[in-house]
Amino acid sequence: GGGGAVSAARRSMAEQETALASFMGVTGASEAEARFLLEASGWNLNSAVAQFLDGGGATSGPSLDGGGAMSGASVPAEDVQQPMDEDYVRAPDRAKQQRLLDRGNEPPQTAAMPGAFADFRDEGEESREQQTNSLAKLFAAPTKLMHSGDFQSARRLGKEERKWLLVVLADESSFANAEMNRDVWADETVAAVVESQFVLWMRPHLDREAVVFVDRYDRDRAVVATSQSNHFARVHPKHPHVAVVDPRTGRRLWYKEGKMTADSLIESLTDVADRHSMEDQPRDLPPVPPPVMPPPVMPPPVMPPAPPTPVEPPPWEAFAAPAAVAANDEAVLVQFKLLHKDAGPMTRKCRFHPHETVGALFKFAQTETNAGPAPFDLRFGFPPQPLWPLRDQTVSEAKLHGESISMKFLL
Repeated sequence: GGGGAVSAARRSMAEQETALASFMGVTGASEAEARFLLEASGWNLNSAVAQFLDGGGATSGPSLDGGGAMSGASVPAEDVQQPMDEDYVRAPDRAKQQRLLDRGNEPPQTAAMPGAFADFRDEGEESREQQTNSLAKLFAAPTKLMHSGDFQSARRLGKEERKWLLVVLADESSFANAEMNRDVWADETVAAVVESQFVLWMRPHLDREAVVFVDRYDRDRAVVATSQSNHFARVHPKHPHVAVVDPRTGRRLWYKEGKMTADSLIESLTDVADRHSMEDQPRDLPPVPPPVMPPPVMPPPVMPPAPPTPVEPPPWEAFAAPAAVAANDEAVLVQFKLLHKDAGPMTRKCRFHPHETVGALFKFAQTETNAGPAPFDLRFGFPPQPLWPLRDQTVSEAKLHGESISMKFLL
């Protein structure tokens, strides 16, 4: 019990340190400011960053100087350290003298004050807007590298320019996606590698074409997510999903899920480009043979339909109805699923003498269902087999004990 609590505490502290480093890296705030906002937001990184931006890039909480006193508060020197004696009485405040100023005919300036404060408010709002725009630009998607068309148009462009198709499906609400926009796609070396050998096709993970991509390549391991329009969609279990696809065949050559660094992405893309070549014949497609004209195919001769085979009802009258079986006599148990002429389907559990003929069962079915001369068949076993060929055997010889016999009309 104690070891689990210690492990959980260490894991929680490690997560807090990771969130603290991420907050400081994104906002440029000090460690004290980052810790203050993260603790106030319950260590929710996104909420803390939003609170930082709403506050104009500065915290509203108190900051502590090196001595532990609040730097923003005005505390008399004689009150900083007070004796612990319960009889201690603080000295009275110093007396002050003030006088009212006679402004004479000078017009009051109160009317000008709101405008002055409004200027300060405008400056603050402008500063916050500038900071928000700069952060949005910092984490923006690499639109200059991205192909704006759909997946098939990206494949066509890759074929024409002889470039591999680089697919990126990202969760826009994930902070890992924002960090890759800032640290990976904005990297000059990454941009140079992508522009020279790849067509970058990037989509949000809930986009319709992204869902089609998942359904085609990863249907067996996809998870179900709900979009903003409350529609269910198959998505990858982890994002971002980065993959390289051969535009000629549509075969996925490589993929990686989760956050990547610029160095790891460059290494992976370079490895894919080295192991595969646009000059080679795609592995998935065999060499195209020269066209061969097939011989003309003659239509088959039209044969007249065969006349229907007349169905004759079996001669039930040749068999007698089965005799009654006493409760203590040995019997063969059979379950009937019958079709009554007027009442419809019905089930009967019956007992027959072991020496009773199978043909007697047809007589029993005819009587129970009021079938009259209407032809029908009895079937048993699985798959169902006709019972009429066994009509001259006994129910014991036909091994019908415990069988279920179904009735089917022939007309």
